[in-house]
Amino acid sequence: MPDLPKTTSQFLTLPAVDGARTDYKDVRGSRVPGLMLRVSKTARNWVLVTRLPGRKNSIRLKLGALSEMSLTEARTAALAMKARVHEGHDPLAERSQRRVAAATARLDLIDDHIAKFSVHCEAVNRTGAKQARMLRLEVLPHWKGRHIATITRREVRELVEAKAETAPIMANRLLALVKRFFGWAVEQEIIERSPAAAVKKVSKEISRDTVLTDEQLLDVWSAAEGLSQPFGSIVRLLILTAQRLGEVAGMRWSELDLDAGEWVVSGARAKNGEENRVPLTDAAVTIIKDQLRIEGSDFVFPSGRKPAERSVSGFSKIKTRLDKESGVTGWRFHDLRRTAASRMARLRVAPHVIEKLLNHTTGALGGLAGVYNRFGYDEEKRHALETWAAHLERLATGEAADNVVPLVAVADA
Repeated sequence: MPDLPKTTSQFLTLPAVDGARTDYKDVRGSRVPGLMLRVSKTARNWVLVTRLPGRKNSIRLKLGALSEMSLTEARTAALAMKARVHEGHDPLAERSQRRVAAATARLDLIDDHIAKFSVHCEAVNRTGAKQARMLRLEVLPHWKGRHIATITRREVRELVEAKAETAPIMANRLLALVKRFFGWAVEQEIIERSPAAAVKKVSKEISRDTVLTDEQLLDVWSAAEGLSQPFGSIVRLLILTAQRLGEVAGMRWSELDLDAGEWVVSGARAKNGEENRVPLTDAAVTIIKDQLRIEGSDFVFPSGRKPAERSVSGFSKIKTRLDKESGVTGWRFHDLRRTAASRMARLRVAPHVIEKLLNHTTGALGGLAGVYNRFGYDEEKRHALETWAAHLERLATGEAADNVVPLVAVADA
């Protein structure tokens, strides 16, 4: 173990021998036994090597950084520490207690910091409101009440993988947001490192302009019949309603009025936060009525393990089987929604009606048009979906797509 040089100005140039941490002991006059300057590649700290009463092994106690404490101050601090140890104090136990107390005092709960980060998002980002809403809906329910420092990398990955089962691309967006959140927490010195830093995307992103042909759509529709329930029903409802997978899979009985043929997706569940009233055709109502209602569960398609708490999952495996059975590949569930919208346009359904049906706030109903036009177009939406259902029925019975005639022409509605 090398000695400290005689000149204090040399302390700043002492090397970490062979790149390893090196302790330089104090051997000069007025020295304090056990006082050392520990030098590493990135730090220079004063430490005291001493032995606690009743223990055989020595311990190292950090006194302070060289940049903040001179040799004289380090000696004074070391003598004071030795006196405390001699009186029976355990500096390591006291340090641990201080850390616990500090964590409790800061109230580092995920709830509080999601709220703070949400305010930050809305202040600095034009999409901040959407990001804040995603945090509250997708992240907070999983980690509510948890100390932020206890969240692990595995839990981040499990959160994203669960989202990928119903919304693969959205899972990537969720991961990006979670990474920004924990990065912000590191910047604020709330945590030392981000548990999301090394988590990779779970879904390969493919083109967003895929539209299935009538033949492909029919193959997927037919293959859905062979899927285990309730997945076959969910796939067919995706096609019939043109709604998102997460919204269909998470459908609640309390959202439905089957006598009126209506499904109301609340703003809390809709992607854009806007309530969406979805007309249900006879075919859609029949599918829903065929579902077994589980006592104590509001989910139309409940999870097999926890039916009262969550809806069914496992769509990645179902998609693989659906590809095999239908022979249609290179698409994702969201493409069924795009396909329905494209086909309805071909059936002369007005663009603003399609936008309203999809619950979009851009396009024909974006900007000022969306602000001032609050008309629901409920009847027009119903006519659109009935036209779409009639088209699907004609495909199933073998009639040529070119011979399809809309039930109601809504282009001028």
